[in-house]
Amino acid sequence: MLDKPASALRIRERLLESERLMEETGCYDGITELKLRNQDPLKFETLHTKLRAYCVSAREMARRISASPGVREVGEMVVAIYTSEGDAIALSNGIMVHVHTMSRFIKWMI
Repeated sequence: MLDKPASALRIRERLLESERLMEETGCYDGITELKLRNQDPLKFETLHTKLRAYCVSAREMARRISASPGVREVGEMVVAIYTSEGDAIALSNGIMVHVHTMSRFIKWMI
């Protein structure tokens, strides 16, 4: 995990630090243990389920109001929640390549 609180780092520094920790530990942001999952597995699953439900709900709403036939008829889209560094933490069903593409785009903007 980061040595400094996230608020103390600028976004670019945070991205570089997160990538460095991934290289060193092989785990996202250097997090080697999911404490909440170990302490309270039901709370952990509830949080994950809620985040995913938000994404699925947003996807369905966007699909219903979309003017694009590709989105409206085929459902060619995905909704995801990203960290400030551009890593997806929750996503809806849909075309998964868009998740990685958006992640790369966010990191490019940083």
